[in-house]
Amino acid sequence: MQPHELSPNEFHSAHQHGESSRRRRLRPEDLFQIRLITEAQISPDGSRVCFAQKVFAPEENKYRSHLWIVPTVEGDPRPLTGGDQLDHSPAWSPDGRWIGFLSTRSGSPQIWIIPDSGGKARKITSLKGISGRPVWSPDGLGIAFTILLSEKGIEPEREEPRILSPRERFTADVRLIRTLPYKENGIGFIGEKFTQIAVVDLRERSLRVLTEGRTNHDDPAWSPDGRSLAFSMSQWMAVEAMDPNRMLIGDIGLVPATGGSVHRLTQSSGPAHSPAFAPDGKTIAYVGHALQHGDYTQPSVWTVDTSGGEPRHITAGFDRPFGDMSIADMIEPQRPSPPTWAPDGRSLFYLASDSGMSHLVRVQAATGLVESVTEGKQVIYNFSVSWGSRRAAICHSDPVTPNDIFLLDLDGAKYERRLTNVNSEFLSTVELSEPERFTTRSGAVTVEGWILRPAGIYPHPKTPAVLQIHGGPTLMYGYRFFFEFQLLAANNITVAYSNPRGSMGYGQAFTAAIRGNWGNQDFADVIKAIDEAVMRGGIDPDRLGVAGGSYGGFMVNWIIGHTDRFRAAIAMRSISNGYSFFGTGDFAFSDLSDFGDPPWRIPGVYLSHSPISFADSVQTPLLMIHGESDLRVPISEAEQFYTALKLLGRKVLLIRYPDEDHDLSRNGQPWHRVHRLDAIVGWFLERL
Repeated sequence: MQPHELSPNEFHSAHQHGESSRRRRLRPEDLFQIRLITEAQISPDGSRVCFAQKVFAPEENKYRSHLWIVPTVEGDPRPLTGGDQLDHSPAWSPDGRWIGFLSTRSGSPQIWIIPDSGGKARKITSLKGISGRPVWSPDGLGIAFTILLSEKGIEPEREEPRILSPRERFTADVRLIRTLPYKENGIGFIGEKFTQIAVVDLRERSLRVLTEGRTNHDDPAWSPDGRSLAFSMSQWMAVEAMDPNRMLIGDIGLVPATGGSVHRLTQSSGPAHSPAFAPDGKTIAYVGHALQHGDYTQPSVWTVDTSGGEPRHITAGFDRPFGDMSIADMIEPQRPSPPTWAPDGRSLFYLASDSGMSHLVRVQAATGLVESVTEGKQVIYNFSVSWGSRRAAICHSDPVTPNDIFLLDLDGAKYERRLTNVNSEFLSTVELSEPERFTTRSGAVTVEGWILRPAGIYPHPKTPAVLQIHGGPTLMYGYRFFFEFQLLAANNITVAYSNPRGSMGYGQAFTAAIRGNWGNQDFADVIKAIDEAVMRGGIDPDRLGVAGGSYGGFMVNWIIGHTDRFRAAIAMRSISNGYSFFGTGDFAFSDLSDFGDPPWRIPGVYLSHSPISFADSVQTPLLMIHGESDLRVPISEAEQFYTALKLLGRKVLLIRYPDEDHDLSRNGQPWHRVHRLDAIVGWFLERL
């Protein structure tokens, strides 16, 4: 597919003014047609981009992921790998001749390398617990990675079977729980395992584990001379009583590449991650914050000298969060590449979120001045910069583009050249809608929102509308493709969505406003948003629905206990009881940092912020959707609210999805995802 010389905005115009008569309305099964680009890595010389493309395999009810390469000057994307496995997390060797990546082709995630021209891949590791992107040493002779280890140490990918006694056979599934936390959504029961930094020598095929102990070590980064590695470290598990804030605190560490003592460079009061060495090796940039507002604190860029000393908060004057805070339903959230330094060490590149957009920005190291490198109504959710910082590959999404890769010339104008158009064939057959932005005043703040109307019918007869509420609560809606929203619009249902207080992208005060106080200012904000959407016309005010997931699910449960305005509601992976959630969610005990005391000491506070306390007032028909393996918000939260409403004789339906966790809508089993979409559309079509 030939690269297009279209900027994102030019492409949107071409899409909007195509022949709509050739297009049809979106269907739930169309989910299977979408190709997902999860990450893109530009080669050291900037001539090629290697990207991971994830596709649906509905006949097997699973996914496949392969690596592709696209030239940055001229030429079509070509597949580098194929097969039934998941290949992802590509990383170029310093000379650009090899690509390291993670693959499940041997059964579990392992590190493989493949020539840049293709051919047979070589397996580098055969170990349990491998995770994270492979990171090449500057000389290309070693690869650093993270590995999850227990007190047993290194374990082979496959162990030789041995004869077990009846006692061993029939008690092997018993778990002894001594730590907190002890489980994590998407991973399962952690036990007493910790991620450590390891390096594999590609010449000798030898392995060195550089860190140890009851501390998680992540994000390995090589020093320019290859003599040491920086990493993030967080000591948040405990057997005995612990400070609940400890789980939110991390530091940046340093260790010799040949092994030795770990040097803790920071003494943080908040999280610290994604370290990156400056070109001279004397300074490390990282992302974090000082926990001033608990988990509602905006991430910023910091630097620390490798010789030690007090970290410097270089972006203290920039009142926006660093990283992509946007939410979507196509792929799970991705942590972007670490900050990337310019060759002269005077600036660095990273992502920042603002008002529903995420952009690549340049940060001046001396002054902290932040300037946008990309612009426009889009979300950049992944990026990489070539050697010399002359070119960057960015992963782009907008309301009518699920994902694609664009190329930036960092020395020239802010011009983005399209390298891929992976969904062009599918998108040419379906009718999509562009959102209409609005703002409204809610108390002392301005709330931003969007209206996604059914394509081609406005301003004809008024349609029903659904108010959507995002999770987090510190994530944000924005200029990103959302399949569920487009599907509702395809069924003549208008979608209104907004960023109430608690969302990031609007400043620290806006985000922290709801800390320890869910259901008040945020409730007022989303109601103001639907009021504004109705006032703008085209919506039947008597045919309104409300839907949301996670924190958004909490808000749905809360809303229907406080107003009868909505004719139908859908709460997904929702919280109903703050008292019980505290002890059952994987990290829910971090609510201590918001409320100050646990629920058994201040039960009235937790229950006053719990939707189940207002179950008697619920009259709205409610559909509850929950994964049975959800450890972030356990299904017991849905069960409690369902039981309460059933006993009260209310209209309520609970759909349980076996073997699905908190990310069902983003990476659940393909047919479960389609079933969920069918259920959402059907519930609203029947009642609105």
